[in-house]
Amino acid sequence: MKFSEYLDIYKLHEKPPSTLFHKVVSKNGAKVFSYAFIKLGITPNVISIISLLLLCIASSIISFGSSSYINLIVAIALLQFSYIFDCSDGVVARYTGQSSNFG
Repeated sequence: MKFSEYLDIYKLHEKPPSTLFHKVVSKNGAKVFSYAFIKLGITPNVISIISLLLLCIASSIISFGSSSYINLIVAIALLQFSYIFDCSDGVVARYTGQSSNFG
């Protein structure tokens, strides 16, 4: 499947964005990553675990790291990737038929 074909399918499985930032940054990132996850055969549960790990690492950097700008930028980037992966796991679950009523 080509990326252009995937974009048509993605529109069927995505949920509407809640904010402008979500629409512009998070959803566009999720389009790219969910395509890669589907092509690589990565399951939604694995994506959720990676998202959780990124969140824990970012939280640790904020809590225990020095208060430098670099640490803050790295933590914000990790938080954003965690959220993009969270958006991606739902699309991958719906695309692969692995979704449930819970999530």
